[in-house]
Amino acid sequence: MELRIQETEEELEFWDEHKVAKMIVADDDEKVYLNIVKVMSQEGVITDYATDGETAVHMMREHREAGSPYDLILLDWQRILRTIFEVADGDY
Repeated sequence: MELRIQETEEELEFWDEHKVAKMIVADDDEKVYLNIVKVMSQEGVITDYATDGETAVHMMREHREAGSPYDLILLDWQRILRTIFEVADGDY
């Protein structure tokens, strides 16, 4: 049996209203980031992912320098965030 949740127009416009067109997910758990990428792609949000903090910082810097920074950054608090602070050293 498949559970389907009816989305309202308001819910469908949420990401547009909050100006979220592109995001990055930084998580070392493949199940987590693949599910987030799948769901957000269905919502029309371009979603990149990184499996470690160093890659996430590199991707964030690259997009910022290209003039198209991420609108939303979703981090694994326990593992990835600590690495990001170490790699970025306050430079993001």
